[in-house]
Amino acid sequence: MTMIVWMNTQRRSNNKNIEVLQAVAYCKMAKPYKPRILRPRMRRSLIALIIVPVAIATVMGQDFVTRMYDYRVEHDVVYDTVTTFRSGSEGLQYDVYVPENGVRNRPVVFWIHGGAFVAGSRRDVAWACQRWAQRGYVAVSIGYRLGFYSPFPVDPPFAYDTAEVCRAAWRAIVDIRSAIHHTLDHADDYEIDTSRIVIGGYSAGAIAALTNVFLDTAQRRFPSADTLRDVERLFERFPRPRLESLPRYIRPRAVVGLFGGLLDTAYLQTSPPPLFLYHQTEDPVVACERRRGLWGMPLDVGANYPMIAGSCFLERELSKRGLLPSQLEFVSYVGIAHEPHNAALVDSLAAVFCAQHVTTISGFVENESAPPAQGHYQLLDTDIVSAVVSLHGERVYGSTEGITWSEIRQTLRSGLWIVQAGRTWVPVVVIP
Repeated sequence: MTMIVWMNTQRRSNNKNIEVLQAVAYCKMAKPYKPRILRPRMRRSLIALIIVPVAIATVMGQDFVTRMYDYRVEHDVVYDTVTTFRSGSEGLQYDVYVPENGVRNRPVVFWIHGGAFVAGSRRDVAWACQRWAQRGYVAVSIGYRLGFYSPFPVDPPFAYDTAEVCRAAWRAIVDIRSAIHHTLDHADDYEIDTSRIVIGGYSAGAIAALTNVFLDTAQRRFPSADTLRDVERLFERFPRPRLESLPRYIRPRAVVGLFGGLLDTAYLQTSPPPLFLYHQTEDPVVACERRRGLWGMPLDVGANYPMIAGSCFLERELSKRGLLPSQLEFVSYVGIAHEPHNAALVDSLAAVFCAQHVTTISGFVENESAPPAQGHYQLLDTDIVSAVVSLHGERVYGSTEGITWSEIRQTLRSGLWIVQAGRTWVPVVVIP
């Protein structure tokens, strides 16, 4: 398990405020946590590497980290017609972002928007889809059923009862699975490798994504989700439609959960796919620990929301299982917002994590004398580098005399690189 804690400070450089990210990276061990700080000295900053040991690979010259491709978008693909929470009918759609890189058998990433299960749109994750399509993924933004009943005289996000929120989450998971099945049924149209799937979500989308992969084989519904007692609002009564069964589960290669959580901790008994989690420590909407949804919002708006196990809670519980760094990465930021503190940076870190799970393994350093790094390795500006290899297998630098990392990194474009420092190969990501 790998955990990174970020703290935000400011300094002056060229008359501009720039964010200085102090990264603390460590591998979970029995010893007490002692942070090690990485202090970038230049605008072109390094994150030194948080995901070791890592499976480094290449597929048709792609690293799935560097954004290098143009893409096309196919909007409004209808994938299902469903019953809404008001017993009406609704057609569901997704958008597909396809990289124009001439490559077949691409990985696919499904992005799920947030909005407390009552608001939001698949267009909200267009930014993420664009970035991941530029990396070589087919990216799909999923629209799903929204809405639940609220008590009179208020409207959502006030919930009529806990069952209403759980039922909305269940409908979202049903729709997500349906969208995944529909996309994979048309894999040839988008040249998708159906064995290489990533699921990512923000907020409620992350709750749906995480709960989806933790659901056990019995596929039992959340507590109270099957409640069929009518909703009463003043002089009106509204029946609650019966929930559908879940479509067949397809296990992804990795899941990205950004400021989300898990609805039922009983599902923690299930072995999850590799997880990348991000959370601000004092998020008032979805707590990083385990609290009711919207716990920090005014007017007691979250009074009828279920308990949600946030990223801090999940990291702590899952780390007890001794997960490897490649299976669980948790990025925690000391803050009070329900959003990424640096969207581009968090997105890049998620891409680095997922790249090791969607690439075809090829040991391109297998003939080198230096072994790969084991556990956590911190690459410093003053470290002497004797070789730099791209994920394409191209050696971009090599010398018996060596050069400092501070000097060589200025010549590298953003992306993932394999660096030989001393007798160790270190995977690093360079972010401009």
